[in-house]
Amino acid sequence: MSRILIVIVVLTAVSGIISELSISLEEAKEIIIRNNPEFLAKESALKAAEWEMRAALSAMFPSLNLQAGYNYLDPKPYATAAENYTLSYGLNASQPIFLGGKLWLSYRMKSDALQLAKADLNNTRLNLLSQLEEAYYNCLLTTELYEINLR
Repeated sequence: MSRILIVIVVLTAVSGIISELSISLEEAKEIIIRNNPEFLAKESALKAAEWEMRAALSAMFPSLNLQAGYNYLDPKPYATAAENYTLSYGLNASQPIFLGGKLWLSYRMKSDALQLAKADLNNTRLNLLSQLEEAYYNCLLTTELYEINLR
């Protein structure tokens, strides 16, 4: 992460000297949020936590399972048409009635994990932006000091 900041500081310093390459602070924020691997990993963890919470919630609802099968047998000279195939089908429904609060506890744990993932993502975002702003303003200060020194 420090390498990224060093690169941003160097690029910003060069862009302060060469006006064609300058970017604003808002553009730098968008770039660092869009391209930072740590932030992208936290976003993926947040999405995974959301899906895990949905899966825990869906475990409380009834589920249906439909099955069907068809088998064709080689015709034999003595077999009738009805004996050449078999057809099977079934429908299963299941509903958990009482599991000692296991499903509700699982849902609450996944909900808490989702809240932690959101807080972790926000913390990472704020840290990145804080470091970027510090580096950006240090670069501007260095550029101003350089210009003052040249006078």
